[in-house]
Amino acid sequence: MAPPLSEPTATEGSTTFDIIPHGHKDLVQAIAFNAYGDRCATGGVDGKIRVFNRHRDGVWRLCDNWGAHGGEILEV
Repeated sequence: MAPPLSEPTATEGSTTFDIIPHGHKDLVQAIAFNAYGDRCATGGVDGKIRVFNRHRDGVWRLCDNWGAHGGEILEV
């Protein structure tokens, strides 16, 4: 019999990435981060590109978005 499932625990020095509300109307197919890890861009099936900044409090906030074209975004 398998052991019961439990919530994952964070250890000191570990990093986590919480799911952020991305605002796309469909699947996100592409994501890219800058070299510092404090900005990311997402591209979705809805043809939109959204850019998020991670603020000092650790929360990711939308800073810009574009309607790229009528087709889906495969790479950013």
